[in-house]
Amino acid sequence: MEYSFDTWTSIFLFASAQGIFLSILLISKKKTSYYLLAAICLLFSITLVEYVFYWTGYRFLFPHLNRVSAPYYFVYGPLFYFFVKSVIDEKSYSFKKMLPHFIPGLVFLSMNVPYYISGTETKIQMMSTIPSSNTWIIVMSKLIPWTQILSLFLYWALAYGVIKKFGDALKDDRLVKVSSALFLGFALGFLSYYIMIEFYGYLKGYDYAISFSMSVFIYVTGYLGYSYGSKKETSVSTPKYQHSSLGSVEKKKISQKLIEVMGSNKLFLQKDLTLQRLAISIDMQKHHVSEVLNDELGEKFSDFVNRYRIEEAKKLLLEKHEVLTIHGIALESGFSNKTSFNKAFRRFVGCTPSEFRKQETAKGVNPD
Repeated sequence: MEYSFDTWTSIFLFASAQGIFLSILLISKKKTSYYLLAAICLLFSITLVEYVFYWTGYRFLFPHLNRVSAPYYFVYGPLFYFFVKSVIDEKSYSFKKMLPHFIPGLVFLSMNVPYYISGTETKIQMMSTIPSSNTWIIVMSKLIPWTQILSLFLYWALAYGVIKKFGDALKDDRLVKVSSALFLGFALGFLSYYIMIEFYGYLKGYDYAISFSMSVFIYVTGYLGYSYGSKKETSVSTPKYQHSSLGSVEKKKISQKLIEVMGSNKLFLQKDLTLQRLAISIDMQKHHVSEVLNDELGEKFSDFVNRYRIEEAKKLLLEKHEVLTIHGIALESGFSNKTSFNKAFRRFVGCTPSEFRKQETAKGVNPD
């Protein structure tokens, strides 16, 4: 078999190498959003390499690379969705939250295991064999691409919903908006590819179009992610109270909502509670909540939360002192460690937790 590169395959191979390099640069940012964006760029790059080897015939020299990207089209969507969510709130990402979204990809991966574990000669033979006439295999080969297309559009729609909901907070974030447009373009290209094949048959140009959209995504998002990441924190835009759209009445309503949700739902007991999560709980923008905390309640976020935690701790110190240690009370009241608890307690109460308990026990009076 003759192995050869043309102009396009050379460009795509170079793009894949650049994508791998950009992935490493994005990982160096050490932020969840960049980890996820790096994963997308890396998987796109691996897919491009596999495509190039397919077109040039090199897949027969490197059969172990064949089908490596088979599950990726079920993975791109979830990765992009959680990338957008992590830009809004870095702590919205967790492995447990993401895992269920990767089940389709894992299932499809398991379907290809017989090929993956085969030897070199067997893989080459499988690549050279005429497609199976088995009805089940034919149906699955027709169905799977359309489920992949559905996955791409579904997760893009979910990500777009997040972008729309927090549009004000992301108004200056070019990375999110541009990557969203490019991901949609990639999904549309993938859809067009199978529509064209269905009605007009296969042409290499269709494959090239998909690879081109991947290359554009890699270059543009990789560049934006690396260049803009060092200029600003992308969780949300910085509040500018002097240009606030909130009136005094609306500020009072928001402050009341904050007090109610902290009192009734006890969000302060969440050790990883963030300003963004607090804002989401009352369906408000993060910078609006920050503005209300500062202007209306006269507190920054950490003080607002810790004040509730300290009140909870004071009750526990008197009610459960026989079953909980100071460290246990710190954890039960929402603090992540004893040191931060002691520091906050002394700041709000004026003494240590142990001293407070002794004083109140001596008086024989419980706090309100």
